[in-house]
Amino acid sequence: MHPIEYLRYVARAGDAPAEWLVPEAAEALRGLIGDHNALVMGCRKLLEHHPHRGPMWWLCGHVLAARDPHGVLDELIVEFEGDPTPLQLSLALADVPPGVGGSPLIVETTLASAAGVLVGDQVPGSTTAAGSGGGGPQLWVVAGVGTVVPVEIFSAVTCGMTGGVDRGTTGPAVGATGGTGPFRGAGRPLHVAGADAIDRVIRPTGAFGAEVLRHGTDVPFIPELLARG
Repeated sequence: MHPIEYLRYVARAGDAPAEWLVPEAAEALRGLIGDHNALVMGCRKLLEHHPHRGPMWWLCGHVLAARDPHGVLDELIVEFEGDPTPLQLSLALADVPPGVGGSPLIVETTLASAAGVLVGDQVPGSTTAAGSGGGGPQLWVVAGVGTVVPVEIFSAVTCGMTGGVDRGTTGPAVGATGGTGPFRGAGRPLHVAGADAIDRVIRPTGAFGAEVLRHGTDVPFIPELLARG
């Protein structure tokens, strides 16, 4: 299959699991190495269809910033496939005293930043508001390899999705069914939970408070990826 056709196939994979999508995207981009313009456009095409997936920004950002893109792609695939975040979650849960505050509400995010995190419709605004001092279960957000992006990227993605806005304690609720801004939606309801609603963030290196989202990102900021047209 021609590299461009391969990339289009991956880009249009819809809600394919990240475990398949990210390695396939890496291989699709590998075929464009050597032509910077084609590589940039290939990254943009992937992100146009999968803007809500932080690991796609992580993959594209690192390959565009690399002096040795082939070597970096190999390293990224190994890092992604060996993500220790599930183990860190298990360790953190093992440290929770039984009967104290009940079980935490655990959600997985695909895109996070200092401005908030994207969570699925399993955490509507009324539920998320129960975190951090709301009297309900603690909200734990699982943010695996490549999910924490610069605020500029997070803002571009969330502003590009359609849907109502809830300015409550959890931040805006996003109905990602299409796109009127620079990026398309995720094809399913998503919500933005603000950092004030989060009690703990589970990362590949351990469990932290929400402030960890302000202490750097997984993704190099590449302005070319936000430029449209």
